[in-house]
Amino acid sequence: MNKFIIYFFILFILNVNETFSLNVKLTDYTSTFNIVNNRMISEASSCSNEYIIRVDKSDPSILITEWENGFSATQEPYSQGVDNNFSELYRLKISCSIGFNSTIIIKPTFNVPQVTVNPISVSVICKVVPSNIGYVKTLANGYPYKGFAGYYTYLAKLNGIDQLFPTVRVVFPQNITAYGFRILTSNSSSNFRYLNNYYMYFSLILNDKQVSNTIATTTIPIFNQTTYFEFPNQLYPKIQSNPPTPISNNTYPIDCNKNLNMKYWHCYNIYEYSIDDSNKYLFQTTQISPNAALTLNFKVLNNGNTVTYLNVLPSSSISTFNYVFTYYGDRITTIQEFNTSFYKNEMIPNNFGGKVIKDINYSGISYLFSSPYLGPIVLINDQFSSIRQSINYPFGVFNVTNNLINYQFEMPTLRYLQQSISLSVYFGLSNNDIYFDKVFTPTDSGFTDNQTPILYYYGYEEKGSSFSIVVSVGDKDSGVGSISVNLCSVACIYQFSPNDLIQGTIYNGTYRITIPKAVIGVAFAAVKLTLIDRVGNSKLFRQYDVYNSNLDIITSVPYIPPLIGSLDFIKDIYFSENDLDVTNSPKTVIMYLKTEPVIPNYSFALATNFRIVYQAQKGNDYFRDETDQAIISKFNPITNYSEFTINIPANVFTGPISYMISPIQFDNVLLYSVFNSSAELRVKSSTSDIMPPIIDYYSYLASPVQIPTTETINITFSFYIIDSINGFDYGIITIISDLDPLGWNFTLNSKGDSLKHLNIPITPNDRAQTYRIAYAWLVDKQGHISEYPSVTKVNPFMKVNLTALSITTIGGKQNCQPNPPNLIDFTVSPLIKTNDGLFKSITFNVITSSFSYGISQRHDPVVYLASSSLSVITSNQTMKSINDDGSYSYSMNAMIPFSFGYPDGITLSIFGVTDNCLNVIGFSTDSLKSLGKTYYINNTIEEKPEILNANYNNGLITINGFRMGYLTSNLIIKFITSGSSSVTIKNFISFSDRQIITDQIKSFGVENKIEIAIQTSDGLISDYYPLTIPADGSITPNPTNTPTTTPKQCPGIPSCGGPSRGTCKSDFTCLCIAPNTGLDCLSTSSGSNGTIDPNAPNVNFNYEGEYKSLIVVYSLKEIDFNGKLVREFIFSNWSFIKTDNDHFQFNTSIISDTVNNLKTNIIVKIVRYHEYKIITFANSNISIEPNTVKYSIDMDHYEFKSNLNTLQLLISASLETSKTDDICSSSQFGDNGDSSFIQVKIDNIILLGRFLKRSIIDGLISTITQIPINMYDSNNSSNSKSFIAMEIPNYKREISLDPNFSVLVDSRSTNSDDPNSICSSNKKGLTTPQLVGIIIGGAFLFVILVILLGIVLYRHSTTSRLIYYKFFKRGFSKKNTL
Repeated sequence: MNKFIIYFFILFILNVNETFSLNVKLTDYTSTFNIVNNRMISEASSCSNEYIIRVDKSDPSILITEWENGFSATQEPYSQGVDNNFSELYRLKISCSIGFNSTIIIKPTFNVPQVTVNPISVSVICKVVPSNIGYVKTLANGYPYKGFAGYYTYLAKLNGIDQLFPTVRVVFPQNITAYGFRILTSNSSSNFRYLNNYYMYFSLILNDKQVSNTIATTTIPIFNQTTYFEFPNQLYPKIQSNPPTPISNNTYPIDCNKNLNMKYWHCYNIYEYSIDDSNKYLFQTTQISPNAALTLNFKVLNNGNTVTYLNVLPSSSISTFNYVFTYYGDRITTIQEFNTSFYKNEMIPNNFGGKVIKDINYSGISYLFSSPYLGPIVLINDQFSSIRQSINYPFGVFNVTNNLINYQFEMPTLRYLQQSISLSVYFGLSNNDIYFDKVFTPTDSGFTDNQTPILYYYGYEEKGSSFSIVVSVGDKDSGVGSISVNLCSVACIYQFSPNDLIQGTIYNGTYRITIPKAVIGVAFAAVKLTLIDRVGNSKLFRQYDVYNSNLDIITSVPYIPPLIGSLDFIKDIYFSENDLDVTNSPKTVIMYLKTEPVIPNYSFALATNFRIVYQAQKGNDYFRDETDQAIISKFNPITNYSEFTINIPANVFTGPISYMISPIQFDNVLLYSVFNSSAELRVKSSTSDIMPPIIDYYSYLASPVQIPTTETINITFSFYIIDSINGFDYGIITIISDLDPLGWNFTLNSKGDSLKHLNIPITPNDRAQTYRIAYAWLVDKQGHISEYPSVTKVNPFMKVNLTALSITTIGGKQNCQPNPPNLIDFTVSPLIKTNDGLFKSITFNVITSSFSYGISQRHDPVVYLASSSLSVITSNQTMKSINDDGSYSYSMNAMIPFSFGYPDGITLSIFGVTDNCLNVIGFSTDSLKSLGKTYYINNTIEEKPEILNANYNNGLITINGFRMGYLTSNLIIKFITSGSSSVTIKNFISFSDRQIITDQIKSFGVENKIEIAIQTSDGLISDYYPLTIPADGSITPNPTNTPTTTPKQCPGIPSCGGPSRGTCKSDFTCLCIAPNTGLDCLSTSSGSNGTIDPNAPNVNFNYEGEYKSLIVVYSLKEIDFNGKLVREFIFSNWSFIKTDNDHFQFNTSIISDTVNNLKTNIIVKIVRYHEYKIITFANSNISIEPNTVKYSIDMDHYEFKSNLNTLQLLISASLETSKTDDICSSSQFGDNGDSSFIQVKIDNIILLGRFLKRSIIDGLISTITQIPINMYDSNNSSNSKSFIAMEIPNYKREISLDPNFSVLVDSRSTNSDDPNSICSSNKKGLTTPQLVGIIIGGAFLFVILVILLGIVLYRHSTTSRLIYYKFFKRGFSKKNTL
């Protein structure tokens, strides 16, 4: 007993001692903060290193008084709202002299004694300056081509440098422009981009004619040393006598040299030269002021004899010097000089104004201003990170008077906004000036919320080729109004909305957005996260800010590999073909890129320069057109190369194609500097054309035109469209009038003559007005676009005086007065959720009238829905009818995202109500309210998890819904049929906020009804959703009985063919011993390698001339969640690339019939294997047997009609023989370990297809399934065909599949015992069941004969009767007496 008391006392003392001990833990956080200074060489005599140390204290009274070993320290500040007295972050700094390299102990001292702390050590290095820093010039001398951005790039590699250096300054002579070029930026370190530790480059552009034939060597001082850089020879221009004279030199439009008030975006010079080689010439434009915005020049046409240059001057009031240079050897020579002046002014609208609106339902701003019609309105709101919203006519048009449009409309703001807000209005098609910019200060909303939103969590999720940002934010009073994250120094803002909620509410919720990795460039560095609540309180978090009590920090994006900014990251680059002739024929080529380290889940983006586009302040010859989609790489797991499929238009200019690879931001010239010609994509063309369609001739009726009194006439605008080499394809032209901004839209096509006639009917009831061109969009057959008006495109009317191109009518209806139409009625339906839950539909009914002039049948009103996020949705008209009283009824509907307008509501407005006198009126939100009409609707969403639908299939429960949780949730199941008991499930096959799949509920012997609900980690629970679990006949109804199961075993009799042929593995698949193969090791290879069809990705196998098999990639089906077919695409029009005798690629595409008409590219690669090989796909090792054909199938983005729909990729496998007698065929589908298989067999020949149950979906390894499809009813004993569907889930960006096929010779012939067998008439041998039937039937017949014989004898013989009695009667009696 005493021992127990002593033992207890000791434990008590130890516990008390532990309770009152003082402990401090130190953790090194330096690597998380990525401190660059620690990796830099110092220019001074010492280095300054920094370290971030976390301090966790057992008692908040412990204070650090100093740090030992010479460290100075400052505490990292917490964000507002962080309350943690037990943990701190310190930034420690220490200085050391050059050459220092040692480990230093970090240990603090405290205000109280007896504090237990384990010190930590850090490595401190101050790199010795190299004694001689030279450089290696890697750019080929005399390389005459510019890079992607239109600059000459000079690359240098410094010797002796293995760490970053802090500053590099280039000192150029002050008269640098006298030597014919200038540095792109000012003389500072910003001229350079550092590529890892020892590469650097800078960019030059030609600037002026040179004065001298020589140039002083520039110097770069590094660490008080001088390194000399000799510029490439081709950057030394010199004067050449007797320059050739241009054939033509024209300025367009003709009034560009006048100081006129005009609506052109650009003015142009077009020069035509007769030259022998267009690649010898460079056209250069230089403005008089070296600091002015750069103009652009393009080589646009080459018909073999002449070359045409286009010079674009987009800015206002510019005087320029223009030069044409030519190459002689490796030098540039000035050959032509001339001067042009250009002027441009802009029109400014009038009457800016506005007011703040405080309504019982919403808060907002009313816009009031007047302007001529200049195009769509573009709205900008600084509360939402300057997001832009463009809206077409008639949005905002209150009325039209005196050739001016009077705008009046309201936009809702955050419900309780009390902070000042800046609202701006642009006009999107005619200029780039802010026409309306006003700061509004809302009145007091009466709502009190003085706290900024609280950030609970910020992090990233790996998504393969993309990544997700997850944030958890709370604002318990007013709720979160805006969340935006900026990932780079240049604006690249991503906005979160309630649509992105994965758990919780706007008062306390978790959000997720997904971003492709390919868009992340080197500029993606400093993360900025902005939170704004509905009052307007905002909080900005910057990278490395501490944001919560756990001392978590805002980390940088982790998905950029450490070496991604270094040229050493690229190990190889080449193209599948080169020197392609694109004369009148487009080409497809593949770029191969290898990196080290290899990044399987990473996608690069490739941008190419094929078209003319202007970008202000760029100074480049080309800039990627927004219509040119970036080419996203596909990773090939066999070769470890990233592959880009590039479609090159026909008739681009001879020479290297410029390109840029993101996010590494390396262009073709930079890569040429390292990899030489293998980095060049070279094309050649005898004729070249990148000039878009231009209107060369026009005609129209001379103004004024008298409006007829009795009949209808046409006024006609006639245009002659030229595109001499590529040919015009199609276009759109809009003509409006001063009274009718809606105008007339004309669609043009390439049919018929290039002379196009646009007719507008003029009736006796029309008013006098002036008609003009408002918009034009033309494209040629190679995709080159001209547009008017546009900031980026060539103006198709450059040769036309658009100011004069107008038709005025006179006369006509004289009794028109400015009496606008009326709104008779406006009704709004409730919001109805769509089946997939992603949208809500709403219907509007509008009745208008104009009893004076009648409602125009050509102008239909439009209902607009606006939200506080500055989003506007336009209704679509579904029905229009005229009523007995002359009024018009319209029915319209709109589809809005399910959370649109939540929580601040949706405001309504109606614009575009027009009568036959072209009086137009709009009804803003405020107008509808004053008329007593519906002006506001409240859109609510569930503030808890929401189950949209659920189903049970093959032991799996699949639940689709919204906000079903982050990281983990509970599935609650109530059993209704069997007593209303409930269970909670936490184990899922897959889990996301939109879909949960579990196999924890098994089938019952009888049908069972259940109810399911989702409960998230914050305690929110969904409504219960009813679900029926069907009866499964394989399970006995009696739950007390234990069903018997057959032990699983490997295929084959004997198993795996016996020990001499193969062994049974733990997953019950066979490991065959060569040369045996097949599912059960009872086959051998046929030796047939297959023949590839060059017209489609089909493979033909031929064996001994009697057996033929065919594999066909057949079609793609979209299936809805009920299993019904939505649409099917049967593949055709394949393009073919043969890399070598065993590697083949086929490309095709399908166009969706959705609104966006998006193109999905399908790439099928086929590889023939002659020997056994193990390859890796989706982290699975795949054994490839000899004489196997392996497919790799890749598809990029597919536009599903619903997010609940899936795809089926159908592949057919067929086998046939010329034999017709004594033959059987069969087909079989099943599982074989981690694969599904399809086996088609005739006689002893097998076509075997294996389908891995894994795929790569959006860069992630995912499980897929395959099912057999019965589509072919004509199978017979000599011909067997089967379809297998690879079931593809709903995905966003890309998917990769990997089946393989082989033809085998089996040791057994097909017979009627085989699954799904069909035999010829003379091959129908007796199967085992047939033999059993014959034996039983024969025995039964024998018994019948014996009985009949007995009856006959019984009747005619006494002896027979006695025998019968002895055997039968006696036996019966004995049986009864037992």
